[in-house]
Amino acid sequence: MAVKTIFNAILLSIVYSSLNVVRAQSNDCTSCNPDACLPEPVNCPAGLVTDGCGCCNVCGKTEGQRCDHPDLPASVTGNAGKCGQHLECRLRDDVGVPVEAVCRCRFVGVVCGSDGVTYDSGCNLMEKAIEKQIKINVQSMGPCQSAPIITSPPENIKNSTGGTVTLACEASGFPIPAIDWTWTRVDGKINYLPSDDQRISVNTRGGPERWQATSFLQIWELGKQHEGDYTCYAVNVNGTTSARARVNVVNAPLSIDDTVPIAETFAKKFAGAQETIKERIATDFS
Repeated sequence: MAVKTIFNAILLSIVYSSLNVVRAQSNDCTSCNPDACLPEPVNCPAGLVTDGCGCCNVCGKTEGQRCDHPDLPASVTGNAGKCGQHLECRLRDDVGVPVEAVCRCRFVGVVCGSDGVTYDSGCNLMEKAIEKQIKINVQSMGPCQSAPIITSPPENIKNSTGGTVTLACEASGFPIPAIDWTWTRVDGKINYLPSDDQRISVNTRGGPERWQATSFLQIWELGKQHEGDYTCYAVNVNGTTSARARVNVVNAPLSIDDTVPIAETFAKKFAGAQETIKERIATDFS
């Protein structure tokens, strides 16, 4: 439903802008008759502005759309129209010689809305408010304060002795949460990681998304003693959350190299048993 509303609003914006182009190109801006204006559009994502003649209300251009700029002739802009509320028409500086202008938000930076949602800009907030047909105010500059949420928890894993396992934990929130690990051994003892076990390492970095952290726990040269539950904790000033995964370690199957000494030992014992039998037979029949 929301997508349909936005589509209709954009379609109306295009229709009204097209009519505006026709009037402007025909230089029919000598007089303004409000009664001749089309019905005022509703649910415009960037609000209402006056048309090129300053007479009728039309949908303003949204962020990123082309617009009319005083330094560019109408032959270049095509009478694209005016930017919406809290937007300004700026020449593009990423295409070499400016060949077009686009609408950019006057308010740079992320904002926190009164609905508890973080928006990329004040203009983005306003667009969402119009889309949802509710009032949303700027509560504060910067992201909304939020308790940590684990977006990707570690998963249970099994491997053989001598192998390697990796657990990953992703968490988001603001301030960006710190991630810590504990290891609950099979005997119930809890170890805080990283510990003095040189075969267990923990690495944490920011991302992959904004206001998110990812932590990796790796165990190599696995031993049976590494079995247990590994828990990641995401912590910031607004709260704490956790997720747990179990590591199971099974004995690795014997390799060919491992079986050679066993075979040699068996062969020696078998040969010794044969000699003992021969000696007993010789004694019995002597």
